[in-house]
Parts: sequence; C-alpha cells; structure tokens
Amino acid sequence: IQALIDMQHKLVDALLQPESDKLRGKGLKVYPSIIGPTAHALGIPLTFHTVTDERIESSTSKCAYYEAAKQLGLADTPLCEGLCKAVSESLLKLIAPGYSKRIVKSLWRGDDECRFEITKRYRRGSRIAKDQFKRVE
Repeated sequence: IQALIDMQHKLVDALLQPESDKLRGKGLKVYPSIIGPTAHALGIPLTFHTVTDERIESSTSKCAYYEAAKQLGLADTPLCEGLCKAVSESLLKLIAPGYSKRIVKSLWRGDDECRFEITKRYRRGSRIAKDQFKRVE
C-alpha cells in the first residue's frame, strides 16, 4: 500500500511540474481553487468551511477513493486516507511549504464524513503541536 501511495505522490508531482512556476509559493488560499474542481472531477464533492491564510477546513460525505477501496475488497485498509493525503501534500509542498493536511474524520474509520484541516506543521512535542494532534469530535 505504501508503494501505491508513493506512486500517487510521484504522479501528482509530475502532473504539477509544468505548472510549478505559476503555483510556487502562491499560499494557502489558492488551494480550494485547485483541489476543489479536481476533487469534484474525481467524484469527491468538497465543501470548504474555513479558508484563511493560516487554515483550511473542508469535508465531504462521499469519497471516490473510499468507494473504490471497498469495491476492491480493501475496505479494511486505509488506502483512501493515504491517497487523499498524497494529493494534498504534493500540492501543499508547492503552494504553501510548511503546511500539512490532517484527516480529522474519515469514512474509512466509520465516521459520517471525511473532514480535513490544513495548518502549519509543528514539531511534535511543542506546546502548539499538542493541539495539532487532537481528534476533533
């Protein structure tokens, strides 16, 4: 599974390469305009709840990655979470270095939706980092 996720990172990096000069350092606020249409085309209708220079919160109640994993008999494997993060992390590395996506809720985990937060990465153990790793109900 890790090989598939690594392949997804490489694929997204390759797809973004021709546009990299236009996208580099554009900041977090451009993320929805790129990921939103792409996710929708892949069958993942995203709703963006918060979009600021420092934070994005989004969610979806339907995920094509999760549905595909179930059809392949991989419903017990967190494949969808790995693929989802791979796409976002590749884009974030380009437009907003230092930011990371955290999956707060997940259909794979049995939640009613997938909910995501994108925030600045912090070192584990720092006072700020402790809030980054709490599960939000």
